[in-house]
Amino acid sequence: MSYDTYLDPEGEFCVKYPVGWQVLTHGVPGVLFTPRGEDPREGASAVFTRMLGVTGRVIPARQDLEHHLEAMRRRYPDLRIVSFSVEPMPQESERAFVEATWTNLRREPMQAVLLGRYLHSRVANFTMKQWRVFQAQQVAWRSLEPVFMAMARSYTPLPRNRAPSEADTAPCR
Repeated sequence: MSYDTYLDPEGEFCVKYPVGWQVLTHGVPGVLFTPRGEDPREGASAVFTRMLGVTGRVIPARQDLEHHLEAMRRRYPDLRIVSFSVEPMPQESERAFVEATWTNLRREPMQAVLLGRYLHSRVANFTMKQWRVFQAQQVAWRSLEPVFMAMARSYTPLPRNRAPSEADTAPCR
């Protein structure tokens, strides 16, 4: 499979994605990749968010994810959590992993994996989070899993607070 490189217009990250896949940024706090012709909400897709901030309070990863999963359960009542883990990391941060299955609105069994990173500051009273979410119909999951893994491995955060330079994006080329 051949890959193109996506550079976040805000200079936060770059990631490789399969040639020919659609790149959607409207309504997404980052970028969504999906095979051409696929419904990104009900079919195969990969989402990479920018670092999203919640000011005024510290929200533990488990609490935040449970809130989002409950909202998803309202849309898909058969949502089943296969695996859910939150691990503490250095400097008041957490790493999250969620694997889930459900039936989409077209009655197709679905599977998804969420990789999350949460950064907290009790002093400044805020939480920052960044997600990578991969989903597909279960019948296609095995064939797309290597693609999703390659995309996840290619994700490269870029230096903040300045425009990206050629040297910054070299790992994504």
